[in-house]
Amino acid sequence: MPVARYALLLMLVLVSADYIALFIAGKAPRALRKLMDRMSNGDENRVELLIENRLPFSVYIKVVDELPVQCQHRSWLRNVFLKGNSQQSVVDIVTGK
Repeated sequence: MPVARYALLLMLVLVSADYIALFIAGKAPRALRKLMDRMSNGDENRVELLIENRLPFSVYIKVVDELPVQCQHRSWLRNVFLKGNSQQSVVDIVTGK
């Protein structure tokens, strides 16, 4: 019985430390989308996402972007690995239809 109590106590401490590291002490990652002022339906359009990890540790992020309806892309999804306190640019070329 005492082993189970110690295991439960250890698990609660670890979950609390994880919660504090993610939501209280750190700042959440953020993203900024850069587009042209006007997108062309027939030409290639450059879409750039600047993703910044403001946490002190590395994270693996799944990025889903809702592109404009004219681009006809319904499932724009990228997997990004970011080291602590770093940023990365994800560039894609889309065409309207």
